[in-house]
Amino acid sequence: MITRESIFAALFALAAPLGPDGLPVAPFVTASRKFQTWDQVGPSMQPAIFMRQDRQIATQEGHKGVTKWTYHCSLWVYCQHSPDQGTIPATLLNTLVDQVVSNLSPAPGMFQTLGGLVASARIDGDLVIDEGLMPNDTQSIARIPIVIIAVN
Repeated sequence: MITRESIFAALFALAAPLGPDGLPVAPFVTASRKFQTWDQVGPSMQPAIFMRQDRQIATQEGHKGVTKWTYHCSLWVYCQHSPDQGTIPATLLNTLVDQVVSNLSPAPGMFQTLGGLVASARIDGDLVIDEGLMPNDTQSIARIPIVIIAVN
């Protein structure tokens, strides 16, 4: 049986790879599966990416003893931007989100299986973005929804 831990560890390793020194690979300064809210992550620790496990749904489909698991989790991306009026707040955030999407993308026509651990792992749902548009707000945030399908 494939464990939840191996699935979530593989997903995060793909979304936010670490270098040989165990530190996050650029563009991220901080990467952790231990979720923190943006107000807990100072500007010097950003750009940052965190994972939060959400719902887990079990269904029985056709065969007795075969359970289809649908795991939901979110990848949270944080970055700071300049308060300068000429700065487009979403510029860096868009780049970071594109990097995560690229990291999770399988080869064309294939499913992302996390190395054969699951039937599929994909971005699925509303990607929510807060650019940080309020006056004196320099915090940008994105939530990337992930759905993982596993059968065991």
